[in-house]
Amino acid sequence: MKIKIIVLILCCTSLGAHAADLKAILSFPDKFNEQAVEIEGELIGELLKSTDGFWANILSDGLGIGFFTENKTIFDKVSYWGAYQIQGDTVLASGTFYKDCLVHGETDIHLQRLEVIKPGNVEVVSVLPFKRKLAKIFGIICLTLLAIYLIKLLVIRFKHGKRT
Repeated sequence: MKIKIIVLILCCTSLGAHAADLKAILSFPDKFNEQAVEIEGELIGELLKSTDGFWANILSDGLGIGFFTENKTIFDKVSYWGAYQIQGDTVLASGTFYKDCLVHGETDIHLQRLEVIKPGNVEVVSVLPFKRKLAKIFGIICLTLLAIYLIKLLVIRFKHGKRT
């Protein structure tokens, strides 16, 4: 009886989307070509409009891939898109992977479903006081060197009779 249940579970999961990380998909694109896949990762950049639909990018395990969809409302629940000092929403994206998409001419995923797993947030990055002082000191040094250079330049021109 246990074997029948295990076989039934394996059959049901094999009919659904392949839950794989992006590294595995991009490492073995022939295996996943034109297959339903699910990827968990951070939405980055912004939603881009094209002539035939919309593009979004997802970052998963340090790798990124573009998603294409004709349905903009899929992204209605997205609050944050990853950027500098912004942690994008973590999503579970389901769609069909294309190694060489005939429509778009590149590797992409045609998105069918997007679920926000964890909302993103704005990250506050503060500069340490030590780094602020160091920047001021280097600024003063640079301005001093610039002043010395300009003074030497004026002295050389004045000695050669070329007044400015």
